[in-house]
Amino acid sequence: VLHAVDGKTGEKRLGLELGQECFVTGSVALDQGRAYFGHYGNELVAVDLARGEVLWRHPSGNDQPFVSSPAIGEDRLVVGGRDKNLHCLAKADGKLLWKVPTRRKVDGCPVICGEHVVFGSGDGRLFVVR
Repeated sequence: VLHAVDGKTGEKRLGLELGQECFVTGSVALDQGRAYFGHYGNELVAVDLARGEVLWRHPSGNDQPFVSSPAIGEDRLVVGGRDKNLHCLAKADGKLLWKVPTRRKVDGCPVICGEHVVFGSGDGRLFVVR
């Protein structure tokens, strides 16, 4: 369940059921009233917080969870996957724009630095994508 509470009153604002085995282990990224996060149900999800509904779901494609926290750009987001890839998705619809393969899982959180994305992989390498 994705829970959202009012920061001033502690009042529950949202309790959105995600499904069985959809444990969220990474931090949720917030942007313009939307929450973006991955879970152990092998998906990256975008949620409209005001309406309390899932806008899109992006499956990992090989039954591997997303435990990395997404980094948000202007029109896209990047997130590491246990499928040994860094994924870049369109914020609007979750469409895969590109991915960068690595030799091991990508559990760490990528960072967007201007026009570059920096991330590490379990293979001990640091990547800079331009």
